[in-house]
Amino acid sequence: MVLETILVAFAMFSAIPLPRVDWNGRNMRYALCAFPLVGAVCGGLWWGWAWVCGWLGAPELLRGAGFCLIPALVTGGIHLDGCADTWDALASCAPPEKKQEILKDPRCGAFAVIGLCAWFAAHLALCAALRPDGPALWAMGLAFVLERSLSGLAITRFPLAKKTGLAHTFATAADRRRAGRVLLGECVLAAAGMTALGGVPGGVMAAAARQFVGTHDFAAVRSVGTETRTTVRTVHYFEIERRGDIIDCRVCADGFLYNMVRAMVGTCIYAAEGKLNPEDIPAILAARNRTLAGPTAPPDGLYMTNLWYDEDVL
Repeated sequence: MVLETILVAFAMFSAIPLPRVDWNGRNMRYALCAFPLVGAVCGGLWWGWAWVCGWLGAPELLRGAGFCLIPALVTGGIHLDGCADTWDALASCAPPEKKQEILKDPRCGAFAVIGLCAWFAAHLALCAALRPDGPALWAMGLAFVLERSLSGLAITRFPLAKKTGLAHTFATAADRRRAGRVLLGECVLAAAGMTALGGVPGGVMAAAARQFVGTHDFAAVRSVGTETRTTVRTVHYFEIERRGDIIDCRVCADGFLYNMVRAMVGTCIYAAEGKLNPEDIPAILAARNRTLAGPTAPPDGLYMTNLWYDEDVL
């Protein structure tokens, strides 16, 4: 029965040639829960295509074209078909009744063609810009799972526009309450996995960086043994932005102590690694103890972009 349920889901959401089974109340009851497996197949094919392109040394544009086409080929364009109808209906600016007629029309209008061309151009550009490292491929695989979990969840939670069609068929045959709970769990797990792969470290580092902004005694983030009249400085902003594998850290202050920025970055890295909380940083600064803060980050990539002087100094 489980295998039949999976086959029903793939028959609905994919163009992959698989054995056909008759749809009935038993194998359709939880078919919505198997929709994310189609996304897992897309993610697996992304991994395979990335490996082939790496082995062949394929150019980025060709690699991106494969990434762009894989979901459409796996699903047979079922999502794009509905999206094209929606573009035609929305762009018509017609009354709701007329929009319903446009959605039922099997022909493709001008707005649908324009929308699909724009979507493929944007998708190709994004796919070509993607660096296919492990975290990115895992995150995209989970994204495919998440979007299909959301589609199934929508069928269980939202009212349907009409009482005919495949969505209505699956909605009426499904155990909507239990299937909805399973799909919600799948959404949470997929989203948590994507966040763990890329979102949390950058967010935690940014939260830690904000703790340094303002006027503080920065003795806790300077190299021990250096002398200065005062260790109080004002940091105007400390911004952290993640771009793929690169994390940009930009600091503006009225002055810097020796290795101050490197120690601040090292402390933010400690926060991202869970070795301290961003909320601990004010207490670390107040303690003026260098051993409580993070390590001194390597100097690679550190440089000064601007320098300002008061007019009376010049």
